[in-house]
Amino acid sequence: MKYDQDYYIMSPDYDVAGYSVIPSASTGLRRFHYRELVYGEPALRFSTKNSQKLYDDVEMLFCTPSFIISEDLKEVFDDGVYGGKLYPAIINNTKHNYFLINIYKALDCWDRNRSVYEHDDPDDEPHVIKYSLNHA
Repeated sequence: MKYDQDYYIMSPDYDVAGYSVIPSASTGLRRFHYRELVYGEPALRFSTKNSQKLYDDVEMLFCTPSFIISEDLKEVFDDGVYGGKLYPAIINNTKHNYFLINIYKALDCWDRNRSVYEHDDPDDEPHVIKYSLNHA
């Protein structure tokens, strides 16, 4: 695979209403966006904005920057998630099965030797002009 030509970036469609969720107070305290969640602890709880009804065909929800997927999409991730795992989530107290994609390790696939970038200040992030990705 030519990683520099073929890769995908997942991001929410902010124009689509009803696909954003809000964490409960107890879920928010668990820092699920960047900390590894421990299996055996309670499922994460979310609610739709303005208590909107959650339709059965919704396969992906967003609690930016995190993603929550349905049981149907879980099969795609059954081989694992790089730097993360799937963690049970409950939406609007329904019985449908959802899973948060819990990413807790940084993914560094940037090939600095082949990329073009400027890095004037070591205390600041580099300014990348052209990315090149590492080959597996």
